[in-house]
Amino acid sequence: SSGINAEYGMERDHIEYRTLAHKLAIRHVRHRPSDSGVVVGYVVEALQSPYEDVVRSAVVEMPELVLLATGAEGVRLMKVAYKAVCASRVDVVPEFMTIIKTVITSSDLF
Repeated sequence: SSGINAEYGMERDHIEYRTLAHKLAIRHVRHRPSDSGVVVGYVVEALQSPYEDVVRSAVVEMPELVLLATGAEGVRLMKVAYKAVCASRVDVVPEFMTIIKTVITSSDLF
């Protein structure tokens, strides 16, 4: 029983750390948009992860990052994200469609 609780606690910690990492990355891009290419690379890696929770956490944070990314980096992120979502074993299509709607209505990229 304590082993199960310990595993749950570790999993919860990983989710919290990953969420914090995404938020810090977005905060960094908000203050230094020229660094968006570096952050986009990390998000792309997360989108290509075989782990569902990693993919989902990346998708959740994507709208703000796409809007903050400078120039071609936002478009690059959307293209790579689309390919990753299509290739993923994780069904994040509804979340991705929400991202597309958010970006189209809030951005001058399209």
